[in-house]
Amino acid sequence: MVVRHTVDGFVPGGDAASLNISKEKAEAKRVEGTSLHVISFGTKVPQDSILEIATISKARENQLNWDEKAPQLFLSQTYNFYVGLHDRGFFSAV
Repeated sequence: MVVRHTVDGFVPGGDAASLNISKEKAEAKRVEGTSLHVISFGTKVPQDSILEIATISKARENQLNWDEKAPQLFLSQTYNFYVGLHDRGFFSAV
């Protein structure tokens, strides 16, 4: 099974490291006793600092699909949810 989870960002602070760019080739490490190989990357940040961002038209502000968003936020334990409101692509509030 491959488990993958992405978020839109995180609230700065804590022990998060800055992004480093390297020309080194990433090496997959074999998990002993299995045929699994893992390439570790990214930065670990506290779970309560991750955030999800959504956008919606100001005209449809009250039509945000909470039946879709709520389970996603609950299961990923994403505590911070930001909604950007736009008017024909121009953002005025988050």
